Amino acid sequence: MQYDHELCITEFQCLVLPLKQHMKRLHEIECYFQSRRQAAASHLPSVYRSFGHISSFGVRYFEESRELQATLAEIERDAESQRAQKCEELKELKTKYDTLMEQYTNMSCETETYVYNHRHGYTEPRHSRWCSRCLCKTQADALSIKIYEWPVSSNPQVAMATVFELKVPQAFSDWRDTSAYMISEVLGHQHRHAKEPYYLYTLDKHKGLSQMLSQSYSRRRIVLSSDVKPYNVTHRKNKRAIRHLTEDDVCLPNALQYAYLDISLRVLPKEAPTYSGDVPKLCRYHMPRRSNALDRFTYHPPSAPDGTPPNEVIAGLSDCPAHFSIEEYKAFGTMAFGSQIIYSNILAQLATSTIDFTKVETQCLILQTIQQVGLPSISGDVERVNHAVVVVESFGHAMLEQIDTALLRVSENLESWRALASFSLLARRTLSLTQTPDVRTRALDYLVKLRSVCFKWLKRLKTRAASSTDNEQRNELHSRATEMALLCTSTYDVECTDFNIILQQDSAVSVLLQSSIIIQENHKSVQSEHQDLYDSLLLSHLAMMYRAFEKLRTFVLHDSKGLCDAVRANWAAFDPSTASPSGWRSLEQPQHHWLAICSGTLLVHFNLLSAELLVNGLPLARLPSRFMQHKMYRPLFSKTTLEVMPTDEPGLEFSAQHLYHGYKLHFGMQGLDMLVVAVQGNSRLDLIPSRVFQDQLPHAFVADSIHWYDHASNEVVFRPRQSPWLADIDCWRLKHDILTKSWILVNGPNVLVSLISTSARNLSKIVLSMEEAQHIHVVLNTTTQTVDVNLPRLQLGFFVERNSDAIFSRQFRGMIIDSQQNIGTLTGLTSKLVLKKSPSERILLIPVPRKFGISSIKYAKTLSNDHITVAISKDDATKVYAYNLDEELGRITDSGNLESKLLISYLHALTSSCLPDALTKVTGTEAALQILQSAAVRSFDLLTYRNVELLERIATLSTTRSFYPAHLQVMQQVSWNKRLPALSQHPQFCVSVDQIFKHAAKMQIFFPANDVFAVIRDAQERLKSGTSIVDKS
Repeated sequence: MQYDHELCITEFQCLVLPLKQHMKRLHEIECYFQSRRQAAASHLPSVYRSFGHISSFGVRYFEESRELQATLAEIERDAESQRAQKCEELKELKTKYDTLMEQYTNMSCETETYVYNHRHGYTEPRHSRWCSRCLCKTQADALSIKIYEWPVSSNPQVAMATVFELKVPQAFSDWRDTSAYMISEVLGHQHRHAKEPYYLYTLDKHKGLSQMLSQSYSRRRIVLSSDVKPYNVTHRKNKRAIRHLTEDDVCLPNALQYAYLDISLRVLPKEAPTYSGDVPKLCRYHMPRRSNALDRFTYHPPSAPDGTPPNEVIAGLSDCPAHFSIEEYKAFGTMAFGSQIIYSNILAQLATSTIDFTKVETQCLILQTIQQVGLPSISGDVERVNHAVVVVESFGHAMLEQIDTALLRVSENLESWRALASFSLLARRTLSLTQTPDVRTRALDYLVKLRSVCFKWLKRLKTRAASSTDNEQRNELHSRATEMALLCTSTYDVECTDFNIILQQDSAVSVLLQSSIIIQENHKSVQSEHQDLYDSLLLSHLAMMYRAFEKLRTFVLHDSKGLCDAVRANWAAFDPSTASPSGWRSLEQPQHHWLAICSGTLLVHFNLLSAELLVNGLPLARLPSRFMQHKMYRPLFSKTTLEVMPTDEPGLEFSAQHLYHGYKLHFGMQGLDMLVVAVQGNSRLDLIPSRVFQDQLPHAFVADSIHWYDHASNEVVFRPRQSPWLADIDCWRLKHDILTKSWILVNGPNVLVSLISTSARNLSKIVLSMEEAQHIHVVLNTTTQTVDVNLPRLQLGFFVERNSDAIFSRQFRGMIIDSQQNIGTLTGLTSKLVLKKSPSERILLIPVPRKFGISSIKYAKTLSNDHITVAISKDDATKVYAYNLDEELGRITDSGNLESKLLISYLHALTSSCLPDALTKVTGTEAALQILQSAAVRSFDLLTYRNVELLERIATLSTTRSFYPAHLQVMQQVSWNKRLPALSQHPQFCVSVDQIFKHAAKMQIFFPANDVFAVIRDAQERLKSGTSIVDKS
C-alpha cells in the first residue's frame, strides 16, 4: 500500500458505459485508486524502475525475509568456494609456467641438416621445426585461464534486490505485471525516453543463478536485464600472460548492471510513462467516411471534457458535409458541447427538429455523448457530472415527452429507424438513472410502444425479403431486417434489476426471441451503412442476452408460450403439442443454455444465448456452417445466406427455397467436397471440385474457373470465377472426343495443348526462365494453325506460325525469342528473356515482382563460388520491364520509368564481380552506382511506395557498421553478407540512396498531404540504425 501503483485513471472519463451498474463499478474503482494513491508514500521509489534502491520494495522485503537472506548467504558461500578453486588453478598454472620456462632456459635449440641443392648435395644447418626448447616456450605462452566472475553485485542493496527477483513473491510479481499491462497496453501510456537494450542478459541467462528461478518466470512481464555483458561472455573471458596475473585479474567482480525490463515492450524504462491520448480516441464512435470532418464533435478527452466550443464550430463551416445544411451542421456541432448541458441540448433539438435524427451521424453522436461517462461527481455520487440532470424528475418527464412526440412523427416511416435507435437509448438512459417511480413507469411504457413500432417494421421487412426474387435486393432486405431486429432487442438492454419487469410485458419474450433468431441467422452477412456501428450494436445485443439469460431461462421454463411462438414464426411446421407434458426441458450443465423439445419425430434444440434453432441437430432455414464456411461457398454465393429445406434429391441433403440466378439448387457433402446441383429447365449442372484438374491443366484453368458438368451436352463448362452463373458467356469447355476417346479443352477454334505433351513441354522450356510450367498456356488455333504460348500472369504472349521455328512476340512486334540468351552483363540473373529483331537490335525482358523483399528477389552463391545466381520469384511477378541492349555504346537503356532504372541498378549490384562486364565495360557495382547517381534518377517529383522499398533494398546492400561495444564506441564492427561478393556491398550504395531520400524530402512542400514522406522518413531511420558508422570514402 505504501508504493504508488502509477496508474492514472483520468482517461476513464472517456469510457463508454451504457448502464448505471457500469458507472457504479467505475465509481468503486476510482474510490479505490484514490485511496491507494493517498496511502502511497511519495518518497518511495518506483516498483517498475528503481532497482537496488535502499528504499525499494525488493530491498525492504529482503531485509525482512529470512529465506532470501539464507539464499544470498548460500550464493556467497558457493561463490567463495569457486573463487578459491580459481585461485588454486591460477597457482598451479603459474607453477607450470615457471617449470616450462625453466626448461626453456636450461635447454639449447635443436638444429637439423637442410639440403638446399640436391644436385650437388649442398647442405646447411637450420633451426629445427620441432625444437624441444621452443616448444616449451610456445606451451608456456599458450597457457590461459578462464576468469571467474562473482555471481552478484558488490553493492549490497543491488545484491539483495537481485535475490528478491530470483524468488519474487508470486502475488507481487502478478500485481506488478498486471499494473504494467494496464499502464502500457490498456491505457496506452508511452515510455518516451525509454532505452531499448542493445544486449539482453536476463536472469534466466545467468549461469550461476538461473536454476533458482521458479517455473513461472517465463510468464513474467517485468524482469531484470543488463545492458552490459558479463565478463565471462566477452572476448576478455580468457586471460593469458600467466606470469603477470594476480588473483584480482582472474577473480572479477560482477559486471552486470541490472535494470527492470518490460519484456513485452523491450524497453528499460527510466521515468514514468506519459499520457498518449490513445484511450479517448479508442473510446469513440467514429463517423462514416463521408463525414470524417464531424469526428471531432465526438472527441471529449480529459483535457477538454466540454468538447468543441461553439466558436470553433462556426469557424469550421468549411468542413460541413455535402448532405448537411449549414444550420444543421451548426446545431450538430454544438449539441455535444458542455458536459453539464448535453442532455439539455438534445432535448432542445428534439423539440426544434433542426437535426435530422434519421442520419447515421446523429446516431453516432447520441451514442457517444449519452454513454461517455464524463467527469466524476464532485459530491461523490454514482451519477456523474454529465448525467446528473437525468436524475431530476421534471427533466425525465420532459425527455420522455419529447421522444414520445418524435416517435409519433416517424412511426409510419421505416426509413427513420435510426431515429428510433437514438430514442431507445435516451429512454433506457432515463430509466437507468432516474429514481422517480412515475418516470420509471413512463419510460417502461415508452419502450413497449417503441418496440411495437420496430417489430411491425421487422415483420414487414421479413415479408418483403421472402417474396423478393432479386438476390441483391433480398440480401439488402435481410441486412435491414437484422439491424431492425437489433433495434428491437435494444429495448430490453436495461439494468439487471429491470429484467423481470421487461420480460413480464405482453409478448416480450416472443418478440425478444423472434428478433434474436433473425440476428443469429443473418448477422454474418449484413452489409451495413456503418459497419463499425453495426458491430458495436451486435456486441451489445450479445452482452444483453448473456446478462438476461438466467431470468429469461426461468421465464421460459415456467411459461414456454413466448418461445413456442418465436419458433413457430420461423418454422411453420413446428408442433409442440406432440411433446411430453413437461414441454421444453433444459440440458445439464454446462449446456444448460440449450433447451430441447420434440416436434413430432423431430428433436428440436434452442440456444437461449445465441438464439440458434436446430432441428435434428441442423439449423433451420439456412445451410449449416460446414457448407457456408466451405471454400467454394463464397465464390458461388458471395455473402448470400440461402434459405433451404430438406431435399428428395438422391445423395443430397438440402435444396434452396428460392431460385438463385434462375437455378433450383440442391446441396450435399461428400468428404471434404461440397456437392451442388443446379437445375434450370432441362439443364442440369453438377459442380466439379477443382482438385480434379490439379496438375492436369494450367493453374489459371483450375483456380480462376468454376467447373460445371453439363449432363445435356456431356461436357465440363469452365465458367469464370467472377460470374459462375452466366450461361451465355464465351468460355472453355472440356469435351469428349469420340474418335480419339480422349477429353479436349476447347474454346471456339482454340484447343489447349496438354501440359504433359512433348510440344507443350518443349515450348514451355523456352520461357521457363520467366514463368512456371503450370502457368504457361499453350493453345493451338485450328483455323490459323498457329500455336500461342501465353504467360497470363506476366501479360506476355508469343506465337509460332506453321512451318516456322521462330517464336514471335505479340507485345513487341517483329521481335522473336533470341536463341542466344547471353547479354554480356547481369551474369547470374536467371529470370530474363532476350528478344531480337536483328543481331544488333535486341531487348531484355525482366519480370517485376509485387514486392522487392528477399523472398521476391533471391540470390545465392554458386557451388563453384564463381558468381552468384539471382532469381526473381515467379509467383510474385505481375509484369515485365523491357530494356534495349545497345551493344555499340555498351549500355542497357530503359523506358524512362524510375522504377525500371532502380530495378536494373539493383540487379547490376547483385550480379557484380571483380571483372568488368563484356557489354558495359564496367563492373556491376560501377554500373549500379552510375545509375543511382545519374540526373535521370534524381529527376522525379514524388517517389512511390515501391520506389522507396526498392531504394531501401539497394541501400541495405552496403555493409552494416556499428560500434563495439555499443556503449563504449571505441571499435568498429562490420557485418558482411556472406551470400554476396564484397563488391556488391559497396558503402556508396547507402550514401547514394540517402542522398535520393533527402532530395525526395524536399518535394514535400509540393505534396504536403502525401503519406509517402512518412514512409521515406521511416526508411531513413532504419538505414541510420543499421549503419551507425558510414564509410563515405
